[in-house]
Amino acid sequence: MLIHSDSRYAVDIIRYGTRSSTNSVIRNIRLHLWKRTQEAYDIRIVWVRGHSKDVGNDLADKLAGEGAEVGEDTNPMQWRPRDWGYSE
Repeated sequence: MLIHSDSRYAVDIIRYGTRSSTNSVIRNIRLHLWKRTQEAYDIRIVWVRGHSKDVGNDLADKLAGEGAEVGEDTNPMQWRPRDWGYSE
C-alpha cells in the first residue's frame, strides 16, 4: 500500500513519531503500531508536493474542501449504526 500526503509534518509524525514530551506514551504506541503494521504489510508513506497538478492530491484537496463546507453534525452519536442488535 502506498500512502501519499502533501503534509511533511504528517509524513514525519507517522514515520518517526512526535518529539513532544507531553505525549510520550501516545508517541510510543503510535511508533510501535506503525512498525508492527509495516512488518505485516508492505506499507509506504511518501510526501508529494501540494498544488503541483498531481491528480490524486488535487482530488483529495477538493474532497477536503467539500467536507469542510458540509459543517459539523451536532449529534455526536449520529455516526453509530442503528443495527447493532439492541435498542436504546
